[in-house]
Formats: sequence, structure tokens, C-alpha cells
Amino acid sequence: INEWIPWLKQPDRTSMLDRYALLSLSCRRPGDLPDPSVTADRPLLQYRLGICAIAQRGLLDTVLAQSPRFAEAGFYVARYETINRAVSGAQITRALPLLIAAHESIPESPVITVMLGNTWRSRNEYARALALYDEALARRTTQRDALLGRTAMLTYLGRAEDAIATATQMIELGTWYMGDAYYWRAWNLYNTTRLEAAAADIVEAKKFQNSSDLLTLSGMVAYDQKRPMDAREDFQGALRLNDGNCPAIWYLGVLDLDLEERRGGVPVDKRSWGQARDRFVTATDCYGKAAEAAREEAARLPADLSPEARTQQEPDYARRIADGLRQQARSALNVALLSVQLGDRDRATQFARIAVTHDFTRDRAQAVLDAALNSAAR
Repeated sequence: INEWIPWLKQPDRTSMLDRYALLSLSCRRPGDLPDPSVTADRPLLQYRLGICAIAQRGLLDTVLAQSPRFAEAGFYVARYETINRAVSGAQITRALPLLIAAHESIPESPVITVMLGNTWRSRNEYARALALYDEALARRTTQRDALLGRTAMLTYLGRAEDAIATATQMIELGTWYMGDAYYWRAWNLYNTTRLEAAAADIVEAKKFQNSSDLLTLSGMVAYDQKRPMDAREDFQGALRLNDGNCPAIWYLGVLDLDLEERRGGVPVDKRSWGQARDRFVTATDCYGKAAEAAREEAARLPADLSPEARTQQEPDYARRIADGLRQQARSALNVALLSVQLGDRDRATQFARIAVTHDFTRDRAQAVLDAALNSAAR
């Protein structure tokens, strides 16, 4: 590159091929990109410079406006739109028609097909995303991004056995996304009550990644297998990575109340009422916010969502909201009961008033309130 770039910059190197080669080589050294004037308003050269870096994105917009046949430029514009982790709904809306057009023009490209699938997935259009991942895999059976996307979509659609089979295919292929493959297989094994197999996959997944979600799943499996010390370690690790992890907070509160956490076979009393109460106070707030966030997301569902996706998503959001409110009430009830144990009538009353609003906890919360009121009257 160091030899070719100066040679291509010589005044007599002005052919289309020379300029295209200069742009291609310069892309590998972004600090040495030529002035956009080198494109001479030629769509092919504008396209080549436009895909070098996001700072040149405007050239791709120009190419698309003037020469719609450059469908692949739309793919790169869409990629620029969605390059950040926190992608907004507006960015997805802008990216989607560009990707659809690119896919229609170049259907043989698995990369474009998978990215379009990922964009539908970001809108929770699971069936559409799955169809595109399957389309990409029909052209290239080992396309790892498509396999990973397919595994996730099958999981969200409740097709656990198919998800397990696809994750197994990824694991057998090896090399790419191994941590994700083991995680998704473990998740589906756990949700079909195959705890031993799920635990084995979690051990493998931990060799490749260390995420809050993975540690939470690991803790849940350990808890169900009655390994409280392992569960505690996992949930604590999950919280270190994400202090807003509601299930990890909840489970740690439950573990604080376990009568027998065994270390080396010796029973250890862990009836730490104050610590447990603090956990459930945090969990009450966490689950309340989670329910509200799900409610806000449901209100922002795109107007052009397909009927199939809307039929799937509206009940899913309703379930998430209901689960959040139920867990909020359960956490609040635990705070109230622990506050009674600690002789804190005011806090018992405060959190019982939260728990009494939910059918699941109403009777026990009302009993706490009645006891507190009777105590105050005496």
C-alpha cells in the first residue's frame, strides 16, 4: 500500500480504474483518504469512497438519489444507520426500505439477507426475520449469523426443540458464536426442564463469554438444582455486570432467606432479614420500572407492524407487564413481612399497600395491613 498509493496519486493516473484502485487502497488507511473531488462526480467512484467510512456517508446518499441501480449502496447506508448499539426506531424505519430494495436487487447475498432479517428482528417481527434467516441458510448452510438469528427467533416463537437443533448445528460446526450457541441451547433446555443438560451447556458457554444474562441463567439452573452457593455466586456476578438485573436481585433476596446454605456440607444459617429486605426493596423498584418500560414499548409499536407480528407482540407485552407487576407485588410483600419480623411497622405498611393492589398477594398483604392498623390502635 505504501508504494502503490503515491504511484496512483501521480497526475497522469486519472483513469477510472486508477481512481477506483486509489480509493480502494486508501480505505485501508482512513487518515490518508483522498479529497472527494477525486470521484469527479462519477457514481462508481462516489460509491467506493462512500463505503470507506461513515464520514463519507453523504456520497452514498448522492449515489442513491442519482443512480437507484446502485442498490448495494442502500445496504451500506442502512448499515451506517444501525451501526450503533442503541439503535432508535427512527433509524430502523430509515434503514428498512433501503435493505428491502437491496435484498430485492441482490437476493443472492446472504449478508444483505441476514441484515434485513436482523432489522425485522429489531422490530420483533419474528416470523419475517426467521424466513430471511432460512433464506440465507438455503444459499449458504453454514452462515453463522443466520444460524444464530434462527436460533433466537425459534426461541422467541416457543419452538424449543427446533432452537436446540439449530444451536447444536452451530456447536458442531465450531469456531464462531460458540458462547451464544451454548447459551441459547442451555436456555431452551432449562425451559424444557432438562437441568443437567442445561448446566453442562452453561459450563461450556462460560468458556467463551461472561454476560449478565448467562450468569443469571446459570444461577437459575443452580438454584433449581439446589446448589445455593453456586447460585449466589452467579447472581452476584450477574449484578456486577448489570445492576438493573431484576431476577438476580430477586433470587439473591430469596437466597438470603434460605435456612441451609451448605458450604463443605456444614449448614450455615443465612437468615439475614435486613439484607434480604434491602434486596426486595430494590426488586420492588426494579420490577415496577420493568413493567412500566414494557408498557411504554407496547405503546410505541410501529403503526405498520404486520398483523401477524401485532398478534404475537401485544399478548407478549401484556405478559411482560403482568409478570413485572406480579413480581413487584411479591417483592413488596416480602419487604412487608420482613419488616414485621424486624419490628418496622411503618415500612411494613408502606410496602403492604403496594402488594395489596395485586390479586396474587392481596390477601396476605391485607393481613399485614390489618395487623399493623390494629397494632397502631392499641
